[in-house]
Amino acid sequence: MPAPKTEVSDIVDRRNESRRYMQSNYWDEWEDAYRAVKCKTKPIMVTDKFGKDSEDTTRTNVCMPELSLIRRRKTARLTANPPQINYLTESGDNDPVAQKLTALAYQQWDRSKETLEHRRIVDSGITFGVGYGKVFWDTIEIMRRVRAPLLPGNNEGDDDGGNRQPGYSTQIDEDRIKQLIAASSDEQQDRQRTIRYEGPVTKNIFVGDLFLEPGAKNLAESGYVVESYWETDVWLQKMVRKTYIDPDTGEEQKLFDIEKANELIDMPTPNVANTSQQPFDLRTRLRTASLNQTIPTHPSRLIPGKRFDILESHQRDEYGQMWITWVGNEKVLLGKMPYPWDLYGQTVYSEFVPLPDILNNIGDSTPRLFRWLHFLHNSTVGQRKDLVNAILRPLMGMRIGADVPDEALERKLMRIIQMKGPGDLWPIQEGAAIGQAISAGMEEEGQILRMMALAEPSLNTTDTGSSANPQAGKLATTAILNAKAADALTQFELDGLNLYLKDSCEKKLWMNQQMMDQVSLGAQYTNKVQGLSERLGKSGGLMLDWREIQGDIQVEPAAGSMLAVDDEIKRSAAQEFYMMAHEDPINFNVNYAAQNYASTIRGVDLSKAVNPPAPPQPPPPKVNVAIAVKWAELPAEVQAAILQGNGVQIDDTIMSDLSEQHTLTDVQRLSASADAASNILSPPDHEQPMIQKAHEADLQMKQNAQQNELSKDQATHAAKVAPKPNGKPKPN
Repeated sequence: MPAPKTEVSDIVDRRNESRRYMQSNYWDEWEDAYRAVKCKTKPIMVTDKFGKDSEDTTRTNVCMPELSLIRRRKTARLTANPPQINYLTESGDNDPVAQKLTALAYQQWDRSKETLEHRRIVDSGITFGVGYGKVFWDTIEIMRRVRAPLLPGNNEGDDDGGNRQPGYSTQIDEDRIKQLIAASSDEQQDRQRTIRYEGPVTKNIFVGDLFLEPGAKNLAESGYVVESYWETDVWLQKMVRKTYIDPDTGEEQKLFDIEKANELIDMPTPNVANTSQQPFDLRTRLRTASLNQTIPTHPSRLIPGKRFDILESHQRDEYGQMWITWVGNEKVLLGKMPYPWDLYGQTVYSEFVPLPDILNNIGDSTPRLFRWLHFLHNSTVGQRKDLVNAILRPLMGMRIGADVPDEALERKLMRIIQMKGPGDLWPIQEGAAIGQAISAGMEEEGQILRMMALAEPSLNTTDTGSSANPQAGKLATTAILNAKAADALTQFELDGLNLYLKDSCEKKLWMNQQMMDQVSLGAQYTNKVQGLSERLGKSGGLMLDWREIQGDIQVEPAAGSMLAVDDEIKRSAAQEFYMMAHEDPINFNVNYAAQNYASTIRGVDLSKAVNPPAPPQPPPPKVNVAIAVKWAELPAEVQAAILQGNGVQIDDTIMSDLSEQHTLTDVQRLSASADAASNILSPPDHEQPMIQKAHEADLQMKQNAQQNELSKDQATHAAKVAPKPNGKPKPN
């Protein structure tokens, strides 16, 4: 580990080298851009006959508002709403844990007051080409004055002593009760420490206060990051009380060395300007050179307390662990500590680059790219104004020695100048050159504005046209093309903002995973997440525990969520999705598409604008219809069609068999028809029983007759063979 003096000198040298690199390559451009967005101009300087530079006040020196308009439009469009941060867990983006993380992002954004810091980061990126944000875990505590009624009773027994009230954290001492009784008071006042917010906080870092490795492509590839700022003795006292766990020994160590802190306090404070680190830093340069402000250096005794110039350095050690080192007044090593969170090799800083550059981390910006075109426009307007002023003061000729009075006599209908001779004073006519010069100046201004509109489509409303096309910018086709080009450029900047939000919110998620306990989610934040309250069956007051967020979670900012609800990009995308869902309701959710489209209309209540989804239709009743058909009676073609409908392949052989069967069936039908014809020729049906009975009676008579004959023969034979009494049988 390097010696303290060597470490301090290394940090100071890193800051100086980075500042020298930025000053020689970017600070001049940033100064011009900041001056332009503030509608300020450089004074027009002239050299007099004595060689002294002075401002020429006879010439018009104005600043046109194009770059200020670009800056305000873009910043307002990209920060209209808080961004929606979606989380993707192992179960998918519809997981309740992912939805509760989205609600937590809304809640932490609101309670940490990140809106103002976020707008400054976006404003810095739009103006200078890069904006820096710093994410850290912070606890905001306040001391609240608590009033509690004085109740009778002793202070022994239960934990509350019979006197503790809600919101009051300490017992009432007996001496205190006596004092209150003596003062005839029926209440007690005390102070209570309350935690207003605890969690990740994002802070904007001014581009002139953060120093990276010269020529670094991005923050991740920079070998170090040094932040410069001013702090007070109150901050020093707070840091002295903090501790950290030494990764080598595992013991608790003091963050700041008390002896070094006392050494810093004992240092004499030089005369300083308010919030200015150095007389040549970027902040002071922009105030003095761009805004023409005068910041006098005042005695330090006029400032309550003491202030210190702090350098906060972030670098990796030989094992890849990120460490923070604090140096006071460029001389005192106050202390150092490792990151209390594991950010997987990244620093706590994130960068927003709307128009990235291929060489380094500082991208392009419209105010920087337009500064020369803007200067030309200012010069053109000033020259035309000076020309008009010259025309209003006509050029007059005067004879040498003419007696011309100094003042003219004012009359109601005329101005009279008394002269001895009428030819002593006469106007000089400049001809048509003045009109041509004015026309040329207006044409030149129109060309400059058209070039700006080509490079920045958001300026389409300032297109004044030309002599060939005086209605340019007012035609519907031109307006549509400009709007499309502006949306494409805005989408490109939105992608850069999404990358910054993804990087910043990933670090917030890692801090929450490692330091958060259990958080209660407010109803106003859970209601912003589509379907969260309804899905969990609660209207608010959901809880998120640190155990629920320990898995592999990905962060994906919702595209365009920070735009205004009525923004054209957001509305056109929602309208296109709704049309797709309306045309294909089977594959797309029409109700969700309608809610998404209604959300892009300002002032619409979603609970009343979109009807709730229709309940699922009950299953249709099962109906079985049986048709009894004799297969043999069906034609062969019908039989073949039925078999084919049930998956049977019909070939020539099967078709031939069906035809033969059908032929046999026809023969049987023909036979049945013949029998029917025969039956038609037979007697009627009511005579059939009588004929049958007669026939049966005839047969019965014949049978009876045969039976009688047989009985007679048997009787005769029996008489012949019967024995005689006392005698022998008679032979036959």
